[in-house]
Formats: sequence, structure tokens, C-alpha cells
Amino acid sequence: MLSSGGSSYPYELVKAAGVDLATPKPYQALVARMNGIMDRIEAIESKRGK
Repeated sequence: MLSSGGSSYPYELVKAAGVDLATPKPYQALVARMNGIMDRIEAIESKRGK
């Protein structure tokens, strides 16, 4: 994808890579990932007594 450079719009490049940003699926995956990160941060903070 990086080798494509400016040959097309980012939306089209991502879609060609198999990610359809017009659907909820990539955004749901992003939210799930961020929730996991926040859970880990909260666990670390609770161990540190904050």
C-alpha cells in the first residue's frame, strides 16, 4: 500500500487492501482495540495505586 504513493485517494487504497471504510466493521474493530488498551492502562494504574 505504501508503494502506491499518491496514485489514488487513501479511501480507494485502503479499500483495495481489503478494508471497506463504508461499513461499521473497521470502526468496531478500532473501538474494541482501544477498549482493550484502556483496560490494560486501568489495570496498570490500579496496581500502582492510582
